[in-house]
Parts: sequence; structure tokens; C-alpha cells
Amino acid sequence: MANSKKQIMDAAITLFLQKTYREVSIQEITDAVGVTKGAFYYFFKSKEELFFQIVDQFSLINKIDFDSMNSNSLFDFFHQYLDALTSKNSFLNTSKNQDDINHYFLTFDALKIMPDFRKKMWANEEKEMNTWIRVIKNAKKNGEIKSQMADRHIAEIFNYTIDGIGMRKIMQNKKYEIGNTIKQLWEEFYELLKE
Repeated sequence: MANSKKQIMDAAITLFLQKTYREVSIQEITDAVGVTKGAFYYFFKSKEELFFQIVDQFSLINKIDFDSMNSNSLFDFFHQYLDALTSKNSFLNTSKNQDDINHYFLTFDALKIMPDFRKKMWANEEKEMNTWIRVIKNAKKNGEIKSQMADRHIAEIFNYTIDGIGMRKIMQNKKYEIGNTIKQLWEEFYELLKE
């Protein structure tokens, strides 16, 4: 029986990543799994409850373990960071077969529907930004980079290019290019920081 709950969640997350919350119906979810609506309601009180659980699960799956990365080298850090993003089957996955998968749908719907999601998201964003800043400070301190640009501004360029490139490539139906494009831009930016 627990397997059915997982199947429902797996089917629903795929649908929520392909369409908006409003566009996905309980019928569509149950049809994708091959279960009845009764089975759905055995596990979930509503589509909203299912969505909340999926967003929580998706957030955990895509959470990056910054502590496991080399914070003494900016070059190592951003390569490990990008590897972590792409290995977690996130939106940076390079598969051409997943062009219809769009994590932005899930994120924007969660921001509208879940009151606490924005707070959680910004707490994670702040932790991520502080990690980038710490790594950049270390890279300046050990002479790896010489840029006089403010640490936070460098961190913002690294951090925000993910979403900008992600959205642009999704709109171009070239999601499979996101990871390589970010890597290329980060490596070129890194070279400028060393001067």
C-alpha cells in the first residue's frame, strides 16, 4: 500500500513539473498511476496536501550539502556545486528527453499556495549566498582571485546566473544546455576574477 503512495507522488511530481498546479487534476494523477480516486484519498486529503508533500520532498532532494564542498578554492567549489546540482536530477540535468520538465512551475505555484514556502526558500537562498561569500573571501585571502569587486557581487553573479540561464534555456526549449552553459560562463568569469 505504501508503494501506491510513492507511485502517486512520483506521478504527481512529474505532472507538477510539466504543468501548473491548476492544470493538474486528481483524475490525471490517478490515471497516470492506474489507481482509483479512493486510493488517492486514502493517502491524501486533497490535491493541495499532495502538492505540499511534493514541494517539501522536492526541496529536500535538491538541497545542496555545502559543507561537503571545498570552501578554500573557488574553482573547486563552483565545479562541485554544479556537479551536485546536475547529479540530483535537478533542472540542470542534461537529458534532451526532459524538455517539458520545468522546476519553475513548481516553485512559482508553491510561492502562491504555500504561505511558509517563501520564508523557507529565502532562508535557503541566504545560506547559499553566505556560503558563496565565504568561499570568495577565502579565494581572495589565499590569492586565488585578485578582483576588487565586492564579495557579495561576485557571489550574486555566480548564484543568479543559474536562474537566468535556466529560464532562458527553458524558454528556448534547450533545457539540456543549462549545465554546460553555466559551466562555460562560470569558468570564463573565474578567469576574469584571477586578473
